[in-house]
Amino acid sequence: MKIDHPHDQCAAAISGADWSDSALGHPANWPESLSRILVMMFNSAAPKLLLWGDDSRAFFNQAYLELMPMRLTASCIGRSCAQLQPELWDHIHLNVQSAMGGTPSLESSLRLESKQNGVQDSYFKLCYTPVQGPIDRVDGVLVDVYDVTATQLLENSLRSKNSQLSQLFAEVPFFIALFTGPDLNLEFVNQSPGKLLSRRSSRGEAFGNSIAAKSDRSLFALLKEAYTSGRTQWSSNFFLDQDPRESGREQQKILDLVCQPVRDETDSVYGVLLTAYDVTQRHLAQKEADRLQHRLLHNSRLDAMGTMAMTLAHELNQPLAAAGNYISTARRLLAKGANGSSEMLEHAQKEIARVGRVVGRARSLVRVGVAERSKVSIALASRAAIGLLEATGIHDLKITLSLSPDATHVLSEEIQLEQVFLNILRNAAEASRNCQRREAIVTSHRVSGNRVQIAIRDFGKGFPDNDVSDLFEKFSPSSGGGLGVGLALTRTLVDANQGTINASNHRDGGAIIRIELDAPDRFV
Repeated sequence: MKIDHPHDQCAAAISGADWSDSALGHPANWPESLSRILVMMFNSAAPKLLLWGDDSRAFFNQAYLELMPMRLTASCIGRSCAQLQPELWDHIHLNVQSAMGGTPSLESSLRLESKQNGVQDSYFKLCYTPVQGPIDRVDGVLVDVYDVTATQLLENSLRSKNSQLSQLFAEVPFFIALFTGPDLNLEFVNQSPGKLLSRRSSRGEAFGNSIAAKSDRSLFALLKEAYTSGRTQWSSNFFLDQDPRESGREQQKILDLVCQPVRDETDSVYGVLLTAYDVTQRHLAQKEADRLQHRLLHNSRLDAMGTMAMTLAHELNQPLAAAGNYISTARRLLAKGANGSSEMLEHAQKEIARVGRVVGRARSLVRVGVAERSKVSIALASRAAIGLLEATGIHDLKITLSLSPDATHVLSEEIQLEQVFLNILRNAAEASRNCQRREAIVTSHRVSGNRVQIAIRDFGKGFPDNDVSDLFEKFSPSSGGGLGVGLALTRTLVDANQGTINASNHRDGGAIIRIELDAPDRFV
């Protein structure tokens, strides 16, 4: 059989070579089985290598010559493979020996390193087929060669990226697990399963097969619902019993869970991706914050009780003192047989009734912290305070009212506003003692925000050292030299009526206290 092909250099090399010194002799005398295989190879576009005889002489076609990364020429054909391609022979000789023994084989990925800088390694898939001679003996091995470099490099890249993703998932501060199939088999987990589940689950194990803890059953129900419904399931503050073998002791974890269905290319659900965030510390911190807040509220109640006691002690002093003065006057009038005792007793009765109203309003203030406001006349409230001052023996303080026509009323609780005026005016009277001008001027005007500012100025000694930063604190000294309880209560009352208060020394002498309250028409 003539071995020839017009477009194959290797076929031409066989025809033009001198085979007289070879064991095969002239090609015309070659075995028909060899000639037929060579003709088939030269007519194939697929890379093929034929290793013939016990010394594995190499025959190859044009496609193989172009494929192999080693330097080959057509003139190399017919030489021993071990001499021609020693690196390749080191990789394939065991498979060739097996094929010479009659056993075909397949090598899925053969890597041949490149000797050139900048040139990537090559990967091949090799299929070894025994070639039988005329007397049923294997005379050679046909090696079909497939270049899988692109596929292998892609697999390597994907494997590297998967490794990077696995490392990334392992380092993220939350738990990720993939469950697949109706039985929810654990396929992937980025942390020890015992950190999430009440027992150690193995990859590939059905999650529902050996559920022990109640929390596991609840988790399984969430996963199952996500799988069967195809809808994402959420759970916040999920209490989970942790595997005691993970930490050495039984404990609970608190998690926020997301169970996300995973779909394939046909949009069918084939698994559930579980993401779990450990919020145990946040939950414990919230419990501690709630405990501290409860303690703060308890302390606030104690403080409110103290405020109420101080308020009652301070505010009741005025009407009780006034009632006592009225009763004393009535007794003197009765002893003399003079008229007017009934009128004094009526005044005393009014002051005692005022005591009841003060107690009720003080209790309401402490309980809710906000007063029940209504439209109150500034003039009437200040005059009521003046009357109490006079009833307690303070007669020498001149009170001057200068109210703006558009600022005559405010939103306030009536008795509390009277108490505010009483406290400030009494403080002004004490501050003005032994001063040349014993007067307090009460003014009012509108300010921004539809509010009314009330200013009360005296001409006394002013506040000591010009330091008014803690003037309204409990037991802060007042301008009159007392304990300053009245001003502390004044701020409490103003705050309860949603107002503000501040104090300063007037540039021309004395002190001035400014109060801002809502105008009555603000909420109309």
